[in-house]
Amino acid sequence: MRQGARVKSIDGMADFKVRLIEFAELGRSAISEADSEVLRVQNWLQHEQRLYWERAIRKRKEKVASAQADLFRAQLAATDERPDCTDEKRALRKAQERLDEAEGKLRSVKKWTALLDREGMLYKAQVQSLSTFLDGDIPRAAVRLERMIETLEEYVAMAPPTTDPDLAGSGASGASGASRRGGPPKPVPDTSIHGILKSVVALRASMPDDDVRQTLEVVPIETDIPGELRVAEDQQPVPGLLDVPPSYAGLSDRIVVEAGALAKSRIWLARRATQRPGDSGWFIGDATHADARTNLAAHRMSVLFRSRPDLRSILALPAGYLVVLDGSDVAGVFVDPDVNLWSR
Repeated sequence: MRQGARVKSIDGMADFKVRLIEFAELGRSAISEADSEVLRVQNWLQHEQRLYWERAIRKRKEKVASAQADLFRAQLAATDERPDCTDEKRALRKAQERLDEAEGKLRSVKKWTALLDREGMLYKAQVQSLSTFLDGDIPRAAVRLERMIETLEEYVAMAPPTTDPDLAGSGASGASGASRRGGPPKPVPDTSIHGILKSVVALRASMPDDDVRQTLEVVPIETDIPGELRVAEDQQPVPGLLDVPPSYAGLSDRIVVEAGALAKSRIWLARRATQRPGDSGWFIGDATHADARTNLAAHRMSVLFRSRPDLRSILALPAGYLVVLDGSDVAGVFVDPDVNLWSR
């Protein structure tokens, strides 16, 4: 028989979820910095140092040839007053030493380039499991924690049942008293997945328009786009969500995300038609409310592909589509205005 969990603090669970997401972000940042450093050193060796010493060898060979010519001319012009060619021989020896040094440096560059390439491949193989954990396991754990928190909060908010008629009667008067003090109670939004699917029109209305999107400064990224993500930019097919022609956004296009939405268990993604260059038209928001979206941030599509590769098939849908996710499951796919195409 399974034992129940002893949850002493819902706030503690929420704090743990935040710390978990922060850990994933720090881990991804550390991996990106390490990748950038490896790439920087490889470029320095393969391009800067190799070209530098190849040019140095060419110039020093010319110096050697010039010193040899000077020595030959000096030997032809030797007289009793000047029987040796000490200066010319010294210059030739020095030029040859500098040439030998440059050739040795080039051999070292080639040796360390091959060694660094091999170690770089070993590093990528070893760090792949950590990247999978940070990009896949932790986001799924965060979603699961969010759903647990929501369930616990709903449980705590439930009023205990009562069979006392006096208490039942006082409940009605208490409600009327609350109405006199603060007016009628505000309606509680239906955050169930059924209620969310019925509020698609309201969700669409809360999307930021083109003017708002353009005012958002794109969060900068300091690392190159990994090669495995370029498949979207090359317009290669991804597994389709529906049988509709895909409409790919560029990796450098902007996508607008409501703050904290990606950590929620229920989110919605919608794509608006836009003529603005560099704008994918995509928006991701928290599906548990239909209020105006105010806390927004713009990112590059490459960042979303890196952090949430599971969304790639959705982000290939054309403008006009709205998708509601319940955890990792698709709950609904809507096309203007609110026709649900998802029947799985």
